[in-house]
Amino acid sequence: MKKLILVVLCLALVLPAAAVFSVPAGAAVTYTGVCGENLTCSLDTSSWALTISGTGDMYDFSCIYQDGVYISTAPWKDFASKIKTVNIGSGVTSIGSFAFFGCSLVSEAVVPEKVKTIGESAFYGCSSLMRISLPPTMTSIEVGAFFGCSSLTDFCVPYGV
Repeated sequence: MKKLILVVLCLALVLPAAAVFSVPAGAAVTYTGVCGENLTCSLDTSSWALTISGTGDMYDFSCIYQDGVYISTAPWKDFASKIKTVNIGSGVTSIGSFAFFGCSLVSEAVVPEKVKTIGESAFYGCSSLMRISLPPTMTSIEVGAFFGCSSLTDFCVPYGV
């Protein structure tokens, strides 16, 4: 009898939680996270748009080998191959290393005026990236930042970088 009561109590706790987290097929979901001391990220799966907002520097991420492929440790890493748009807010001052690593569907990026640096391999493997606009206030672009951007045709590096 005690076991039956325990099972019923466990089910009573688990079933409502499962209902709260279930998402109907095809429904849009927004994932949020932190990508800098004062920066947040959100990913809308209905449009596959990643938005970075807040003020300050983006964290530097790294690259790890997982399940036979290299991936970034950025919060959106599980969705990198689906992201189509990257919106970087006007308060962002740096783009971290490996930030958009493997975001192969992103075709255009606008880097806001306050961004001074782009980290190592930040856009590595963004093979659909055709255009990127960099502000004249940029001071450095780290090694491999645009490696594997095979579609990049419109790219102007500011003087002195």
